[in-house]
Amino acid sequence: MTELSAIVGELSRALRTAIVQGDADALDGLLTHDFVWIHANAEVDSKQSLVGSARAGALRHIEFEASDETARRYGDVLVHNGVASVQVQVDADLMRLANRFSIVWTLEDDGAWRITNWQSTSMRSN
Repeated sequence: MTELSAIVGELSRALRTAIVQGDADALDGLLTHDFVWIHANAEVDSKQSLVGSARAGALRHIEFEASDETARRYGDVLVHNGVASVQVQVDADLMRLANRFSIVWTLEDDGAWRITNWQSTSMRSN
């Protein structure tokens, strides 16, 4: 395993664990102040809205698996791509999602990698 693979594996596990556990504090620590997530349905979350949803328990992730993960590093920027298999619960509705994702991590001054941008694209055909 290369050093880059190890970094991406650790970051990916930390992100998925924070989301599935609804750990708002851990999620807060993984995101830059200007974080943006463009969801597969074109909705947009900021750091404040995503962490707020986690604190309120508004959206519950039952499962979040990642596969086909790759990464490229450009200095203090890491581009992380893969496939996400996600099961979420919104109110009484369970939904299973399959998305390709592209996540941009930046190495901050404190030595921590944080997400600045996350783009999801649905793998469902219309």
